[in-house]
Amino acid sequence: MSSSIIAQSSDTANTKYPIFFLQVGSNRNSFLEKVFQQAAVTNGIENVYILTDTDFDLYKDYKCIDITKYINNNSEFDKVYQHHSTNSYQFEKSCFDRWFILKDVVQELNIPYFFYADCDVLVLRDLTPTFNYMIKHGYEGAMTFVDRENDSISITSAHSSFWGSELLNEFCDFTYNTYTDSHTFNKLLKDTVRGNFTATTMYLT
Repeated sequence: MSSSIIAQSSDTANTKYPIFFLQVGSNRNSFLEKVFQQAAVTNGIENVYILTDTDFDLYKDYKCIDITKYINNNSEFDKVYQHHSTNSYQFEKSCFDRWFILKDVVQELNIPYFFYADCDVLVLRDLTPTFNYMIKHGYEGAMTFVDRENDSISITSAHSSFWGSELLNEFCDFTYNTYTDSHTFNKLLKDTVRGNFTATTMYLT
């Protein structure tokens, strides 16, 4: 499949940034096309990227990228991953693999900033002003953060998140290194099992 490199402009006020949706396999939700259409309405169809390994004709109106060559690029992480989640192995592992796939795509296309959204996320506004604010103030990324007032648990989720390529590289390195450092990983695992997510979050800062 073909893909296009984002043209960068010195006039950041008019620069559009890509929105990445990752759809692996043919098991799609019923409202997937509406999600893509909404992103195209608010941010331009030329900025909607569908990263997939199947059913390419369904996404021909968007910038469709065949990720089959990236899916098997995680061999080093495959060697160190340990499954401790109550989720299925396939589900949990794919949550990690997506970032390594995105890293490879971003490097190949030379994309400095992008927005990642799960395929059930509606993008209701033009994201350019948020990108420009982040870049102006030196931020490399941002994601959903929910602070629950009635207890000490805070939740951070990347299901809709802004990324700079350097931050994504660092995150993938951090993920790999955490699994290879037995002391760090075991402490992180113990904190998580105890439900001490506040302590767990410290490893991500």
